[in-house]
Amino acid sequence: MRYLYIILVVSNLFAQQKDKPAIQVQYFESIKYRPTIVNNYDGILSIQNEFSFYTSKFINTEKIFKTDDSSDDEIIVDNKKVKFTNEIFINTLSNELTENLFEEIILKKSYSVYENIPKMKWLFLKGDKKFNNMNCKKAQTTFRGRTYIAWYTLEIPVSIGPWKFSGLPGLILSIEDTEKVYKWEIKKINYPYKEKSLNLADNFSKRFKYKKVSFKEYDKIYVTAIKDKISIIAARNKNREYKSQFSFSTFQNKEPQNEIRTQMEFK
Repeated sequence: MRYLYIILVVSNLFAQQKDKPAIQVQYFESIKYRPTIVNNYDGILSIQNEFSFYTSKFINTEKIFKTDDSSDDEIIVDNKKVKFTNEIFINTLSNELTENLFEEIILKKSYSVYENIPKMKWLFLKGDKKFNNMNCKKAQTTFRGRTYIAWYTLEIPVSIGPWKFSGLPGLILSIEDTEKVYKWEIKKINYPYKEKSLNLADNFSKRFKYKKVSFKEYDKIYVTAIKDKISIIAARNKNREYKSQFSFSTFQNKEPQNEIRTQMEFK
């Protein structure tokens, strides 16, 4: 009888996990490439049991020009189409994160980059705010070279957010780095999400669309390509009468530093 009770408890726990309501969150995502240029994206986060899937699609580019009146800026929106999207797959049971990305500046290639789910250390701060009529609390983390301020809600107790963010006791509704380069903010939330088409387990099995590389391998490929490009530019200019120095900064990257490449100068 004792064994039967244990089996029933385990079965009930498993059933409860499988019956967790799915969640879908829409975010407005922005990246400031220069003080006057901002790229905007639609981000969608889907959560189902142990799986989560985040995809980011380009909307437009805002070109901001200063006017004579410092209180007003003129914004011109470029609606050009961009076909590339980024995808983040997370499986909390296997501790796996896969990012399908297209690196458009240096490599001009797509990769499926896999790693363990990053562990983020959060500092809980004083402050309350409302996003989408939900009460939120404030927290801060430094992740791979950037410091972020996040607002999360305990009303939806899932430890996830947009992009690679995780580790808080509630859903992240807004997060921005302190340099104001990267920002995500909630637009809409469907909870529970009842669309039958959502099947993250199947999506996760198809996560390796492109060349499969580890995070360490991708970082090495990226750094080597930058160094090679700088060497080519320097060689073309070696006979110039004036001396020139070529360098590259990863400041604009979401992950300018990391546990593999803690510090790197490209000269």
